[in-house]
Amino acid sequence: MSSSTVPKLVAPELRLVLENGVKNNHRSLVVMVGQKCAQQIPTIYNILLKIQQSSTIDLLWCYQKNLEFSTNQKKRMNQLEKLKSKGILIDDTANNLSTFFQSCKITGCKYNDTSSILGRTFGMLILQDIESVTPNILARTIETVKGGGTILMLLNKMQNIEDLYTKSVAFNKDMAKTGGNEAFGQAANRFSKRFYKSIKKCGNCVCIDDEFNYLPAVIANLNVETFPVDYTELNNKKREVANIPAVGPLVDLTVTIDQAQIVCDVIDIIKKNELGKVVAITASRGRGKSAALGLSLAGAIANNFSNIFVTAPALDNLKTFFEFAIKGLNGIGYIETKDYDIETKDNKIFRINIHHDEQNRRQTICYIQPRDAHLLSQCEILVIDEAAAIPLPIVNKLTEGKYTVLMASTIHGYEGTGRALSLKLLEKIKKANKSRVVEKELSAPIRYSQNDPIEAWLNSFLCLNATPPKVEEFPDNTQCELMLVNRDLLFSGNQITEKVLNSIVALSIASHYKNEPNDLHRMADSPNQQIFVLGKKVEPGQKTLPSIICYIQVSLEGKISQKVYQDSLNRNKKGDGDLIPWTISHHLSCPDFSQLAGARIYRIAVHPDYQGMGYGSTAIKQLIEYYTSHLVTESMPENLPFFARTATTPHLQIDYAGVSFGLTKELFNFWRMNGFLPVYLRQSQNDITGEHSMIVLRSLQDDSIIDDSNDSTGGEGNGWLNQFCGHFRESALSLFAYEEFKDYSKELIYMIFATVEPEKREKIDGSFLFSPRDAKILKDFNLGTANFGDIKHLLPRMASLYFQKLADIKLTGEELKTLIELGVKHGSYVYTDQSKLQSIAKKFAEYLIPSLDMTKAELRIKSSSV
Repeated sequence: MSSSTVPKLVAPELRLVLENGVKNNHRSLVVMVGQKCAQQIPTIYNILLKIQQSSTIDLLWCYQKNLEFSTNQKKRMNQLEKLKSKGILIDDTANNLSTFFQSCKITGCKYNDTSSILGRTFGMLILQDIESVTPNILARTIETVKGGGTILMLLNKMQNIEDLYTKSVAFNKDMAKTGGNEAFGQAANRFSKRFYKSIKKCGNCVCIDDEFNYLPAVIANLNVETFPVDYTELNNKKREVANIPAVGPLVDLTVTIDQAQIVCDVIDIIKKNELGKVVAITASRGRGKSAALGLSLAGAIANNFSNIFVTAPALDNLKTFFEFAIKGLNGIGYIETKDYDIETKDNKIFRINIHHDEQNRRQTICYIQPRDAHLLSQCEILVIDEAAAIPLPIVNKLTEGKYTVLMASTIHGYEGTGRALSLKLLEKIKKANKSRVVEKELSAPIRYSQNDPIEAWLNSFLCLNATPPKVEEFPDNTQCELMLVNRDLLFSGNQITEKVLNSIVALSIASHYKNEPNDLHRMADSPNQQIFVLGKKVEPGQKTLPSIICYIQVSLEGKISQKVYQDSLNRNKKGDGDLIPWTISHHLSCPDFSQLAGARIYRIAVHPDYQGMGYGSTAIKQLIEYYTSHLVTESMPENLPFFARTATTPHLQIDYAGVSFGLTKELFNFWRMNGFLPVYLRQSQNDITGEHSMIVLRSLQDDSIIDDSNDSTGGEGNGWLNQFCGHFRESALSLFAYEEFKDYSKELIYMIFATVEPEKREKIDGSFLFSPRDAKILKDFNLGTANFGDIKHLLPRMASLYFQKLADIKLTGEELKTLIELGVKHGSYVYTDQSKLQSIAKKFAEYLIPSLDMTKAELRIKSSSV
C-alpha cells in the first residue's frame, strides 16, 4: 500500500504512540470508537507499516461470530457495495479495504478458539466485538503481540469512550451471570468502569474516533521510562562458553541473559546425574521457559543421555519445546535424517529419535501423557512443561522416580499460577530432602523489551502480579472483625481500593491451585457475590484501613423456582451456577431444597503468614453470626462504607451455608470443626486437582422447612440436614470400597463417619444381616480355629452394622481403623494386627449370639447340623 492512502488529518497522538512503540520495542494500544471503526483499519495498518519500514505485518483479527468484512473476495465485494449504496462507505475507503485484504497476511480467529494461537507471534491485533471479550481472552490475545506491534480495540457499538463507564455494553456479560434464575439481581458494570479508568493510566495508549480525531478523555501517555536493550551481559556470556562443546552453540541460540544462564545451569545439573534431582523453573508468561528446556535437552543428548521423556497438559503445549530441541540439535551439528528423525501425529511433533552416537546407541526425546508415570521405569530425564496446569497428585507421582526432573511453570499469567507448585509440591519435596530441589526463575521478556507499558497495564488491570502485603502485627482473634466489602468501591479504580483488591487477589492466588482473570470479572459483576475481609477491629476515629488477615468470597445460591427446576429435569440438564442447589436436589431427588437460599463459601483465604493461628475459623464463626442475625432485609442496602461491619449490616434471608472442596483430611477437619456436615461426595476426580469434591452444609434456619412427608427413611422430628447426612453415610459405606477412593486414609474415613450421625432407626437383631453359622465363624476366628478367609465376606456387613449404629458394640480407636481398612475399604489383611481383628470378631460374636436368641450349646448343635 502506498502512503498516499493515509489521511492528512490523522491525530498526531496516534502516530506518536505507534512510533514510540517501534522505537522502544514496546507494544502500543489504540482504542477506536464509532460505527466505522473497521473501515479505518487499513489506514492504521499502513501507518504502522511505514514506521516499521516493513513490507508486511502478521495480523491477528479476533471476533465473536463473523469478521466485520469477509475474507472471501466475492462476499467482501458484495458487503462493500451494500455499504456504499447506503452511503456508509466512500469509494476511496472501499478501495483501501480491498487492497488491504489482498496484500495483508490476516489470521482470523473466533474468541472461542483463541487457545489455538498460544505460542504464536503477531505484529498487530484487532479485537472486534469487544462486548464478547472475556478477561481471559483479553490477556491471551494481547500476549501474542510482539514489541513494536499494536493492539487495536474496536468499540464500534459506542458513540464515545465514556460509554464504557456509563453503559453496560462492554465485556462479556455471560461471565457475570449465575444461572437461569435472577433471584439475587442483575449483573453490574463495575468491570467495564474499572477498564475505562485503567486505560486512562495506560502508557503508550491513545483513544480516537472513527474519523481519526483524538479523544482527550484518555490522555496519550508517552512518558514511559525506557530501557535500551543492552546485550553486553548476554554477549559476554556467549563468549565465555563459546568453546565449551555442547554448551557454547546452545547458549548462542538464547536471546536473554536469563535464558543463557538457565541453559548453562540445567546442562551442568544434568551432567552431574544426581538421582531424583528436581529443577523448578518459574517465570511470567513469555519469558522463554519452554525454549530454554528444549535447548537444554539438546545438551543432554550431546552428553549421551538416552531415555528422555517430556510431558505437558497436552501435546499442543510442547510446540515451542520441540522446536527449540531441534534448533539445539542443529546447533551442535546434528543433521536431520542423518543424525535424527522426527515423528509426528496430526502435524505435531511427539518424538525425536537420535542415532548420531558412534556406538549406535539409540537416544529418544519422547512425549508421554501426564498420567503415564508407569512408563518411566527406564527414564533418565523427565521434562514437565506447564506443570501448574497438571493436577498436583499427578505431578507428585511424576517426580517420585530416580531420574532428573526439569519442571517449568507460569508463576504469573492468564492461564493460572505456578505458586501452588512451589507452595505444595516443592515444599513437600524439600521437607523430605532439601538438596533435591533447585529453583530457577526467568524475568526478562522475549517478545518485547523490558518495561513494556502494555504488560504493566495488563498486569495492573487484571491483578496478574498481585502479592500478599507484608504482615505488620498479629492481633488476637478476639480483636478481629469480619467486614462486608462494598464492591462498587472495591472496583472503583481508586488508589487505596486498588491496594485492597490486589491484596484480596493475592490471598486467593496463594491459597488456591488455579486462578484466572475471569475470576476477577465474576467478583466484580456477579449479582450473587459477596466479599468479606477479616482484620483488626477499627478504632473510633481511625483513618487507615486494617490489614487483611483473611478474605471470604461467598456465592449466594438457590431460590430456584419450581418451573425452572422442572424445566431442568425435563431437559435432563441443570442450569448454570447454583452449584450446591442443583447438585444436592438432583442427587437426593429433593426439589424443595433448590428453593432454599444458600450461601456457598466459594473461597476462603488466609494470609500465608497468618495461617494455622485460628483466623480462618474466626472468620467463619463471624460469617455464620452475620447470616443468623435478626437484621434481615429483602434487598441489600446501598451506599455502604468500604468495609461495612457485619455486626450492624443487614443481610438477606439465608437458610444454609455450604462449601464444595477437594476432599483432604486437613480441609475436612477444618469444616467439621466449624460445624459443617458432609452430604455429598463426587465419584469422579476433579480434572485440575485430582481430588474428589465434597459438599458440606450447615443449617442456619429452622431445619424443618423442607417437606419430608414423602421420605420414608426419615424418622419423625428429623431435620432435612440430618436426613441428608444419613443418606450420605449409607452411600459412603459402599463408595469407599471402590478403586477411585483407595488413596483416602482410614483416619479420614473414620473422621467422616464420626462426624455424620446415621438416621435414627431401631436396633436390629443379628438375623437381619448374619446367620448362626456367621456368628460361630467369628467366634472360631477369635479362638484361632478359623482363618481370615473364613470371615472376609462378613467384614462389610460388620462395618454396616456398626457404622449405621444398628448394634450396641463398643470398639477402640485402633479397632475402628482396622474395621474401616478391612470392612469399608476392603483393604489387604497382610499388614493387619491379628489381635485387633480377633478382638473385633469376639465383640461381634458376643453381640450376635444373644441377638440370635441362642445359648452356646444351641449354637454348637445348630452349627454342627449344618
